[in-house]
Amino acid sequence: MYRNTIKGFSLIELITVIIIAGIIAAIAIPKFFDLSGNAESAKLQTIANSFATGVSLVHSSWLSEGGDSSVNTVTSESGQTIGVSDEGWPENTQDTGGDGGFTVTECVNLFSGLIKNPPSIAATPNISKEFTASVGEDFITCTFTMNNTSGRSFSYDLSNGAISVTIP
Repeated sequence: MYRNTIKGFSLIELITVIIIAGIIAAIAIPKFFDLSGNAESAKLQTIANSFATGVSLVHSSWLSEGGDSSVNTVTSESGQTIGVSDEGWPENTQDTGGDGGFTVTECVNLFSGLIKNPPSIAATPNISKEFTASVGEDFITCTFTMNNTSGRSFSYDLSNGAISVTIP
């Protein structure tokens, strides 16, 4: 006597597998699409860290040269002259030293002077540049905003050399 045995999956098993695959996809796909945002945030963090290292090196050079208000400039590792504030924080790329405040042009030049192989930067929003520089109302804060990304920037405070990063 022969029995007809049908081999395969039941409809309930197939539906269960489809539901589980859908749940996994619902969790994995948003994470996959957010990778570009993570990459932009990592890039900003790297550039901000490079800038902060430049600030620290200039401040250390200022301290090694006497660390008082009579020292107006120091030479960076790359040979760039950096004007410093009376507290020794990098302020511009001029031989005359600092005046205690920023202009947008000084922010742009400082960005390019402190970072080796810096990304492109402009003083006004420019889609072809990677960053835009701006000055705070107090004239002691430079903010460097990534273009083509939402809300990613870092700021440099001349009064204490602090770098703060903003990532949404």
